[in-house]
Amino acid sequence: MKREFQYNGKTVAYYRIAFTLSEQSQRYGKEPMIRDFKKVPTDLKIEETQDPKIKIRSEYLLRGRTINGKCTFHLGLEKTTFPSVFRSALDDKKKSEVIIVLSDDYKEMTMYVLII
Repeated sequence: MKREFQYNGKTVAYYRIAFTLSEQSQRYGKEPMIRDFKKVPTDLKIEETQDPKIKIRSEYLLRGRTINGKCTFHLGLEKTTFPSVFRSALDDKKKSEVIIVLSDDYKEMTMYVLII
């Protein structure tokens, strides 16, 4: 569901998307939402970055499923000063920012998509 808050005199819209880890698939499944945010797939997986060029900024990737040899969704996760919190951009134009918060046991993931 879309929500808003004020920051530096500007209104920032955001979506909160909750995921739960499946022990079998090791993928995070999206929890049901009243109004779905379609840009984010229903299940995601966190993987270590393999490409050394990307690894400079993002140690981990958040990936969707691979269909016909093509990854449907991916975000490079940048570390923050908090161990279980990461940030990224949803698009190359930097019009959105994504904050990922993992629970202490890594069984739950909450994604905040901020529309700037």
